[in-house]
Amino acid sequence: MKQDLKDKYTQTYGCRFYSWQKKKFHAALDEDFKALGMEGSVLMKKRFSVFPRYDYVYGNLKQAKNILVIPYDTPERCLWYKNTYYVNNGTKNQNAGLVQTFVPIIVFYLLFVVLLYVLPPYFPTAGAQAAISLISLLLMALILVALTKGFPNKKNFNRNTSGILAALEIADAIGVDGRRKTAFVFTDANKGVFFGDMILKDELSFMNRNPNVIQLNCVGDGEELSIGYTQGNRKSANELVKCCKGDVKHEMCELKEEERQNSSMAHYKKGLLVTSGTMNEKGYLVTMKTASGKDCVLDDALIDTVTEMLKRFIAADKK
Repeated sequence: MKQDLKDKYTQTYGCRFYSWQKKKFHAALDEDFKALGMEGSVLMKKRFSVFPRYDYVYGNLKQAKNILVIPYDTPERCLWYKNTYYVNNGTKNQNAGLVQTFVPIIVFYLLFVVLLYVLPPYFPTAGAQAAISLISLLLMALILVALTKGFPNKKNFNRNTSGILAALEIADAIGVDGRRKTAFVFTDANKGVFFGDMILKDELSFMNRNPNVIQLNCVGDGEELSIGYTQGNRKSANELVKCCKGDVKHEMCELKEEERQNSSMAHYKKGLLVTSGTMNEKGYLVTMKTASGKDCVLDDALIDTVTEMLKRFIAADKK
């Protein structure tokens, strides 16, 4: 992997939480893809959303045989001491997210109640009362922000920068012919109902197209590379696995309906999910340290393996 590219998207444009940060990232991404001869376009939200949602597209969606989907926005900071991210299991991920999101909020609320109703009788002076009121207001503000948008996470090497780096390396590696038959879509709002994936799904439906969608999600850290596939897409997954060379441990798994629920893959009938992580004691592939200050490590060799795998897969696709 090119070190300057790595520094650019992990440091300069490493946080893509607010709209102004996403605009700066988009301008930088445009430059890199234009250098490869690929012009970009923007897909805007077509369904109701409080905040603006934009997908960045490079390549021709109308004729692309393979569409690489890459989440680009970065997650809010996890306020809980433990953060487990199940990339290929949306239901498990949502359940884990309830604890990680709402337990800290409940703690903040209990502190707010204690400050507002329990402490005042013990601190009768005007100065103490004013301090308690101020702290109470700050806690309520924190609760409201946490319930609505959350707080930005500064370090996002694996989630969601590793997929961006892999996509740029792939775009460079596949050459002119490969870029002609491949599209790259960088999706926004990668949580909840996944507005970015809904935008792409609507656009493909409008075009009456059902191409192969390959998502690159957290491919920069972990002991194992996983290729998940939707029902009826096992053949493509097998072909992709055959293109995986090197010493990296890899496995193939079907993404069952209940696992695809509450995830981005729920929006794609014909999809492949390329991700990495570590198997926990219950047999689930998990990615740790994301949405925290500990997400500051990238396995360059793993990203290079993903790049080479997709390069071979795209080159072998003669359909």
